[in-house]
Amino acid sequence: MLNVLLPGPQSGDASSIWEETVEQGQELICPPLLFAEVTSMLRVFTFDGRIKHGEACETLRLFMEIPIRIVNSERIYLRALDMASHLEVKRAYDVQYIAAAELEGAVLVTADMGQFSCAERLGVRARLAR
Repeated sequence: MLNVLLPGPQSGDASSIWEETVEQGQELICPPLLFAEVTSMLRVFTFDGRIKHGEACETLRLFMEIPIRIVNSERIYLRALDMASHLEVKRAYDVQYIAAAELEGAVLVTADMGQFSCAERLGVRARLAR
């Protein structure tokens, strides 16, 4: 998501996927975790000097205006735990996105190659934004 909101080497592909999604009128969904992760990454970028605090605040405001439906169901957490076990991964954070996509019949869009590979291994439709 930050690839769309902040300029950088991966923003081109992410922006084109974003435009395609909007043009096709597709609904955006996410687990509640996305909001905490975006906030945390903006802080990391600020701390590392890649962006200024004001830019982080403005980016967060813009992010919060995006019409994203939060999929907040206990089914996501239970499915993510099952998926993490099947994948033999230590943590289930990233798997929550895959679980949300699967449960909602959506395509997972990610810039994370590891997450993309996990989705493929689980048979969840995924698209890599590179």
